[in-house]
Order: sequence, then C-alpha cells, then structure tokens
Amino acid sequence: KGRGFLASGGVEEMVIGQRIVGVGLLSIVLMSGMDVAAQSGGALQVTVEYTGADGEVSATNAIVVMIFSDPPTDETALPMGFPLIVQENGATVTFENIAVSPVYLLAALMDPEDLLASAGVGLPSGTPMGLHGMLTGAPVGIAIGDGDTVEVALQFDDLVRMP
Repeated sequence: KGRGFLASGGVEEMVIGQRIVGVGLLSIVLMSGMDVAAQSGGALQVTVEYTGADGEVSATNAIVVMIFSDPPTDETALPMGFPLIVQENGATVTFENIAVSPVYLLAALMDPEDLLASAGVGLPSGTPMGLHGMLTGAPVGIAIGDGDTVEVALQFDDLVRMP
C-alpha cells in the first residue's frame, strides 16, 4: 500500500531495477565515447585567393585545394583524400577529420575536369600554383591537433607554375 517500488516484489525487484539502470548508464557512457572516437582528428579551414593574370576564378577556371602528408616536391605527390574545389575567389573550404600532422597545403588554378582526367595524380604542366609557406623558400607544414580547427589564408599568383 503506497510503498512504491518495494511494494510488489521487494528487494529483488529493486536490485534488478538498479542493474537495468546501471546497464543503461554504461551504454550511454560507451556510446558517447564512440562519438568522440568517430570525431577524432582536426580540421583545416582554408581561405584561398588567386591574384594572377590567368583569368577569373570560376567553375571552369577553379582553384583546386589539396593537402598532403609530406611536402609535395614533384608531380608524383599524392594528396590526402579528395581535393576541394573553389569556384569563387576568396572563398573558404574546410578539410575535416585530419588525423595526420603536420599537413602541407597546395592550391592550383585549373579546370577541375583536367584534375579528373589525370585521376588526381599530377597537375598539368604550366598550372599556376601556390604552396603554404613557399615565400620562405620551402613548403611549411601546418600543425593540426586532435579536435582543433586551424584557419589558414593562402594567396597565390601565376609566378610559380607546375613544371
């Protein structure tokens, strides 16, 4: 009569109820841990601008932005994942879930169809390009910590071209 949880089954039902609540709480804790693991890595937010004379940035004369795990020293360097395409000068793109640090950033002005035709390997000869840190004489890696979002601006012109 009015004793609530203990009224019908006593201590045994209370223990079973506590176990169910405990298993439920454990499940929530484990699932939230899985969410954190799935979101591991950092992000790189890149604002890119082309200032050269090879035309306006557009859908057919776009800026292709790529990241690499090693400095891209020649046309055989393979980017990490898919390149991102910028169709408007000064636009920003974001690479997410980057688990490698540092990364190296390259942007090139080209028709994205040319990139598809080359299967993403190598830029066409004569392509205007810019590398993050190139003004220092060599590409500079960008450190990205787990869970961090790093913002970078890359401006390039047509003075440096793919050989």
